[in-house]
Amino acid sequence: DVYAMAIFAVYSNDHRHGFIRFDECVKERYWSRDTIAFLETISKLVSTAVMRRKNAEAVMTYQKTMETVLNNIPTYIYVVDPHTGDVSFANQAYRRDFAFDYPTQVVEEALHLRTTEYIRNLFEIIPENLHDRPHYFEIQMHSTQKWYGVQSSFIPWIDGRSMRLFSCQDISEKKRQEEY
Repeated sequence: DVYAMAIFAVYSNDHRHGFIRFDECVKERYWSRDTIAFLETISKLVSTAVMRRKNAEAVMTYQKTMETVLNNIPTYIYVVDPHTGDVSFANQAYRRDFAFDYPTQVVEEALHLRTTEYIRNLFEIIPENLHDRPHYFEIQMHSTQKWYGVQSSFIPWIDGRSMRLFSCQDISEKKRQEEY
């Protein structure tokens, strides 16, 4: 049997999400102001948890949508930490053509050297005074002799860090035609 109850609304983004109910099942009870304030605080904590869960789900949905979009672009797209050179994201085209497993960053040593050489060369080409601006340049990867047109710019990353986004297209055929 329920002898007394206190019911509070649970909100998510200023919309009522539901209710939380506290029951007294032992005896009749008068809810003191302190108890009501305490229970109201609990309902606000539940509201905050609901809102955080919904926001986290929205971020995950957005992230999956963006990954799907980027994976369907045939251009090489990847994101690099400018301080460490670590790749935080690589789209499907990049992973396929460079056999790069970015979540675990496990790569064969030779491929790792190729990838590291490529990223290091990209940072060396960008003049220091342009590190914080979008920049286009062309680079040849010596290990494969392929030429790439590279667009790079800084973007805010999911965790708040400033990361370098690279978008690269193979322009080897264009370079060969320029030679003739």
